[in-house]
Amino acid sequence: MATYYVGSGGSDSNSGTSWANRKLTLNGAEDIPVAAGDTVYVAPGTYRETLTVDVSGSSGNPITYIGDYSGDHTSGASGVVRVTGSNNDQTPTRNNVVTVTGGHYRTFRGFSFDMGNTNQVLFQVGGTSTNWIIEDCVFAHSASSRLLNFEGGGSAHTVRRCLFAYSGSVGLYLTHSSTVNDTGTVIENCIFLATRQAGIRIGRIGGVTIRNCTTINCGSGIHVETALSSGQTVTVNNCILTANTTALQSVSSGWLVEDYNSLFVNSTDRTNVSVGSNSNAYPPLFDVRWFFEAAGLG
Repeated sequence: MATYYVGSGGSDSNSGTSWANRKLTLNGAEDIPVAAGDTVYVAPGTYRETLTVDVSGSSGNPITYIGDYSGDHTSGASGVVRVTGSNNDQTPTRNNVVTVTGGHYRTFRGFSFDMGNTNQVLFQVGGTSTNWIIEDCVFAHSASSRLLNFEGGGSAHTVRRCLFAYSGSVGLYLTHSSTVNDTGTVIENCIFLATRQAGIRIGRIGGVTIRNCTTINCGSGIHVETALSSGQTVTVNNCILTANTTALQSVSSGWLVEDYNSLFVNSTDRTNVSVGSNSNAYPPLFDVRWFFEAAGLG
């Protein structure tokens, strides 16, 4: 198990094993290659590249990439750790910022990903990849591309504490060409803002739990677009869905099961979704202490 470092002023010919000998790019670290149990700290800055992931961690020993927002492990200076598909911060240049051709037990934490190319995917997890954890990340600004896409027969993914914002397509998409059952995938504590087609869209993937999430001004807040196997469901609990075109939508009844949710001022609250016995139509009363703390530099 090793620790590697990436940051401005580095070189991909360096070993990456210390800040003084840091790599310049995320691909430079990936191509060492990283191995099960390794951690990669990425310093604040802007990385204009597509990271290609093709290495696996293992159970109990994931490969972890950490955007070192505080700078405590890298440069000492705090800031956003940004991976972008743009070369000029105005137009996208690359199709993806992360593409996964194979890889299990991977964790990404603390990154901002933005500006994927038209009709592409900002962060693409393909194949039968399993046990991905994506947390504390921002996915944003793709005019007509999906922001985060799990496409294949993989399972046991966790997406938590992430912001998905401003896409002409879908915030988070889980799909496969044939039905996949009992995936154990969890989406929790995420915000989906102004994703034009859907906040979360699911096709043929069963055993998904969505909880403690908020969708605002999306096409569909949560949409099961293609039938699941018999007995499979997508479960939605403790979510706030407000100002969406359709808050909860399913291709047919029974695929999406909801309860303990708040649905308010959506054009349509439910399509082919039964009303949860404990759901309500109260306006969301957000805890705004974070704003006052931030405004007061707390």
